[in-house]
Amino acid sequence: MSERVPYPAFDSVLLSAAKQGDTDALERLLKHYDPLIRFIPSWPKWNFSPTVQEDLCQSIRMQIQKSLHAFNGESPLEFFIKSIGVHRCIDEVRCQIKLRKLMTPLIHGNEEGMEYQSEVMMK
Repeated sequence: MSERVPYPAFDSVLLSAAKQGDTDALERLLKHYDPLIRFIPSWPKWNFSPTVQEDLCQSIRMQIQKSLHAFNGESPLEFFIKSIGVHRCIDEVRCQIKLRKLMTPLIHGNEEGMEYQSEVMMK
């Protein structure tokens, strides 16, 4: 039984040209894999807003452009792109968690109720 490939292989000549900096070839590569690039940040478990999803797509495209020279062809290009996309999404989740922690005020309990860390420090 043959394995179904969701994305047809990208032309190896164009891939070489994109790796060497040919902007037309890179544009064609990104257009070819655009459905995959858009799918990764839209995975429901990430729970990203549409704006964040679009920002991540742009970030993934930029990272592909920066990292394409390191692609050695030992694995499918699709896997290389998925790896970049998933790692970029994980980075975004980490940033959101960090931001949430920074935005959540530190609260301490006292007899009268709760008071913010900044109020405790001012006493």
